[in-house]
Amino acid sequence: MSWSAPGTVAQPAPTLAFSAQPITAHNPGRLVKMPDPKPLDVTQRYGEAASVSFTDGLNGQTTYFYHVQLKGLKPGTRYYYQVSDGAHMPSTAGASFETAPHGRAKFRFSSYGDLATPSWDLNTSGNIWHESCDNSWFAVTAIENPGDGKGAPLFHLLNGDLCYANLDVNNAPGVWRDFGNNVARSASNRPWMPALGNHECEFGTDTIAGKPGGARRDRGAGRGGELLERPVRLRPLPEPVPAARQRRNQLGRQPPARQLLRLPGRHREVHFPRR
Repeated sequence: MSWSAPGTVAQPAPTLAFSAQPITAHNPGRLVKMPDPKPLDVTQRYGEAASVSFTDGLNGQTTYFYHVQLKGLKPGTRYYYQVSDGAHMPSTAGASFETAPHGRAKFRFSSYGDLATPSWDLNTSGNIWHESCDNSWFAVTAIENPGDGKGAPLFHLLNGDLCYANLDVNNAPGVWRDFGNNVARSASNRPWMPALGNHECEFGTDTIAGKPGGARRDRGAGRGGELLERPVRLRPLPEPVPAARQRRNQLGRQPPARQLLRLPGRHREVHFPRR
């Protein structure tokens, strides 16, 4: 579970409480106290609870992020959680999510990429950025209410080019903040799994290989994650930048994003077209 501090000041004493019952004064749940933030180190493997700071390589803004790995969760169970900034008059936020069922069972998931940020009144800041579009707001709304009567998905795959913050070089942290506020309307209720694209480059942090160093303007970090939903393993497969660029030049459009489903005894690729 991840969240960020609003603005450019670290939270005083952030905590996360979670439980299989609603969080109340009589049921405070399991409490995780966050450590003091340290600068992001892309070579480090972080523990169960981590607080990191990131300083933008262009405008010098520093932002703070908090991550907790929830362990020991039971399948097919709804969990409730509450985040607090730990201030004297604390600000809190909370919701609930449901874990996957045990064994072989039906589940649904959703997938798209190129989300960007909403614009004007649909954007929490009221700003409109380089790639802002109202479709960004409606796309997140559709995850929570697909409109087919079958309910929201268990999780969502976000296939690259998350918010295009690298195109607003003077205020990339602000774009990321608006992106987070938008997707939180769904990501607070179910896992969102992002796969990095070529617009996820952070100047002065890492290279396309995920190593320390400066990333070129046209190079993203090129690293993704992996989500295990037994017995299916979903892993985003970033495409090498030169090959992707060559196909864009030939076709005049982005190549399709790819997800690999690892099934027992066989592999199968499923293509999710970007457009």
